[in-house]
Amino acid sequence: MQALMTSVELRKRGHDVNLLCLPRSTLLREANAAGIPAVGLIGNDKNAFGTIKDLSRLLKSYEYDVIHTHLSHDLWWIVPALKLSSSDAKLFLTKHMASGVKKTDPLHRFLYGRLQGTFAISNYIRTSVLNTCPVPESSVHVLPPGISLVEFDSRRY
Repeated sequence: MQALMTSVELRKRGHDVNLLCLPRSTLLREANAAGIPAVGLIGNDKNAFGTIKDLSRLLKSYEYDVIHTHLSHDLWWIVPALKLSSSDAKLFLTKHMASGVKKTDPLHRFLYGRLQGTFAISNYIRTSVLNTCPVPESSVHVLPPGISLVEFDSRRY
């Protein structure tokens, strides 16, 4: 739910935020409850071309400045849709988990080459990203996930 928490905070600061998520997902329900515009679209492995086409249509309908994904798997849809829609939106990825899978083949270089930056939630994850993903070291930044100090205030208990 990190994407939702980030979206809520960005909205509080005056940013126009839209969430793209799985249809019928908890994230979609929670975003709607929080007043965050959300579209249930991404994630259809059975119809990848349809998902790319739908996403491309969405990208053409609104001039997004920034796209931020929390799943590297989503690059398989987002990058082709950005290309198809001729969008120049900046693309960022946050990595929450380490991977032992090397992604250095030409297709992964194409997908990761579209990223303007990658955020890793820890130094360990940053090292994993640099060891497995075709991204320049200068574009990978550590950005630990934030927590609500109010929600976890020990004086409340």
